[in-house]
Amino acid sequence: MVEMKRVAVIGAGLMGSGIALEYALGGMEVRIITSRPETAARALETIREELALLVSEGLVEDAAARAAEGRVRAATGLADALADADLAVESAPEDLALKQKLFREIDALAPAHAILASNTSALSITAIASATGRPQQVVGTHYWNPPHLMPLVEVVSGERTAHDTVEQICAVLTGLGKTPIRVRKDVPGFVWNRLQNALLREAMWLLENGVVTPEELDIVGKKGLGRRLFTTGHCEAIDLGGLDTWAKVHEYMLNYISSSTEVSPVLKEKVARGELGAKTGKGFYTWTPERLREAREARNRQLIAWLREDRACPDGHSRRARQAGSSSTR
Repeated sequence: MVEMKRVAVIGAGLMGSGIALEYALGGMEVRIITSRPETAARALETIREELALLVSEGLVEDAAARAAEGRVRAATGLADALADADLAVESAPEDLALKQKLFREIDALAPAHAILASNTSALSITAIASATGRPQQVVGTHYWNPPHLMPLVEVVSGERTAHDTVEQICAVLTGLGKTPIRVRKDVPGFVWNRLQNALLREAMWLLENGVVTPEELDIVGKKGLGRRLFTTGHCEAIDLGGLDTWAKVHEYMLNYISSSTEVSPVLKEKVARGELGAKTGKGFYTWTPERLREAREARNRQLIAWLREDRACPDGHSRRARQAGSSSTR
């Protein structure tokens, strides 16, 4: 097993910069590379800002943050980024052809021992790995946004990914303070995005049919479903409520929940009108710069509070979950 000392991050957007920050805090030298110099400069500035946030919230010591910032630099090219790299993490747009092209180039330039990881959120790791001569060293490491505040990482095996590759990546991520889960089959969307898209399909059906407003739908997520999942997850909730009860409800509900294989008309219509959400100023809500800043700050405050709770209960069970005496399908 090779010690991870140097990491190349290909792609310097919000995800790439957060991933780079994580490895730098873990004591590794990080090189970030992007097709546009201005994006790399912005990524370095984002890393400085996020490190300052972690320091202000007491999650990272000031000296550790300064040391981490010093470990990150923008590479002058792909060869520079990959020179002596022990790990290459790709965080490019979700385009299979683009990722395969990148992995061919990465494979040709990275040292023979290097592990090649993709931050794809849905694409086949097997297909990405097929562009390389080392598919046994290719693995998915799917982070959530923002990477430095979300502990979970999906570690996805392709059909030819070696067991040792998965174990080494899981060990490295654990050392960074992340919570890796092993996705043992290379299915589209892995775990999180399959669950998220199933929920999104039903949420859009409820909007299409006038059952609820976007505001009320979000209240259900924030004040109900989100809190339930935070304290018990999926299978624990079923166990606490009783599998027989859940089976009966499931049998009934399967007749009524959406099974559409088409993108929701609600989403199609908004996209056609150019209402793409916060990036265009309008989606389900109207987004002013002030509202966007407030929403991101509120999200980060909550994620930071959960990180503190994770550290207080390192076995993975929150205080709230420990205090929960019972649960049900209601």
